[in-house]
Amino acid sequence: MKIQMLGLCRFSLLSEGGFKVVHETLEERRRHLYDPVRLEQRFVWFEHVALPGWAKQTDRDFKLVVAVAEDFPALWLDRLRDLSASIPGIIIELCPLGHHRDVCRHAMLRHADRTADRLVLFRHDDDDAVAIDYVEMTRRDLLRMRAMAEDHPLFFMDYARGFTLEYAEGEVHMNPQITHTLGVALNIVAPAGHDRGALDYPHHRLSTFMPGLCLSGPQMYLRGKHETNDSRPPSRGGSPFFFKPETAPAVLAERFAIDLPGFEAALRR
Repeated sequence: MKIQMLGLCRFSLLSEGGFKVVHETLEERRRHLYDPVRLEQRFVWFEHVALPGWAKQTDRDFKLVVAVAEDFPALWLDRLRDLSASIPGIIIELCPLGHHRDVCRHAMLRHADRTADRLVLFRHDDDDAVAIDYVEMTRRDLLRMRAMAEDHPLFFMDYARGFTLEYAEGEVHMNPQITHTLGVALNIVAPAGHDRGALDYPHHRLSTFMPGLCLSGPQMYLRGKHETNDSRPPSRGGSPFFFKPETAPAVLAERFAIDLPGFEAALRR
């Protein structure tokens, strides 16, 4: 079975709709998204949290489309390209203005492999992380589910064990949680030629669209929580699991390739 791993990361993507924080005008939203102070913090999370896991994937056969608007400031666009240049699976996509869901669908599906037997669609925020074996584990687990794939043309695979990575009052905390369909490390398995993207299915209502499986084995994700989130994730969600806080630096390094001291230093700067 030929499987394509295809994801979408929206990086301060200016569009019509798609945000929980409401702005009166598009120009007001543009000023908010492109504020240099805000962008600097988004880049710190992208560089030190989101990118390391993608750079160290044990299976590098994936595409992650990083979507930005066509008017994304040139200085920041150059920085985005420089940070992503060493990761072949990352594609920077300049998107025209339009309705958020339509823009996201087009940006994602124009990179779909029409020869694949299955598309694995996922969303990924610029301040979240996946484990270094996320692609490998997804492909392995899907191959183990051939019978389900034969019976269901569309279903989801949910890696539910991970952490909220919270930055507040100058400190970083990891809160362990098992949470269903959180939106990170959440895969939608679709047939070739599928005409919907990952953002067409609200992750919190995913089970109303398709059947799915919850896989709560390895620690597979980090969800960032800080002051520039559009939607504010709770510090603790789902069901906690046993975790020794003193092991946080080792877990971040081993599972997510994150240098915690380096991240904390960047946040202080």
